[in-house]
Amino acid sequence: MIASAEAAVGGEPWLVVGAAAGDFAVPVARVLEILPVSALDASVSQEPWHRSYGVCGLVRTHGRRVPVVDLSQRLGGEATPVGTQRILLTESKRRTFGLRVDRVEDLLAVPKEAVRALPAYLRTVGNEYLAGLLNRETGWLILLDLDRMMLAPSPKASDS
Repeated sequence: MIASAEAAVGGEPWLVVGAAAGDFAVPVARVLEILPVSALDASVSQEPWHRSYGVCGLVRTHGRRVPVVDLSQRLGGEATPVGTQRILLTESKRRTFGLRVDRVEDLLAVPKEAVRALPAYLRTVGNEYLAGLLNRETGWLILLDLDRMMLAPSPKASDS
């Protein structure tokens, strides 16, 4: 794990990340490691399920091949061109997977009472992994549920 719970006094620790679609946060307890994007092997075959889940390649870590999901593409947007992004090696209840993000920004303590429910227009099929909203001075932050992230195809893939 990259940080301890003591790092976030007053609430659960979340890692704030950015992607083309905006600012998001993932629970620190689910982040195993942060890797440079150069670790990504994008030469994997592009099977239909890869595109539908936003899989953009694989990383080898600790003797295992782990799929990497492009967060922007997973949320229904365009895949992010490779540049200075980072890969968050994350763990859900079902699997370990990488999450390619444009930037890693901050560690934030989020008290449960500060999390707002999603408005109805965001509670749609394919968005089950959006866990809640946090209103910050700099704008809204979307909290991600990594346990649900890989359960359904991305919204854009289900349209095609």
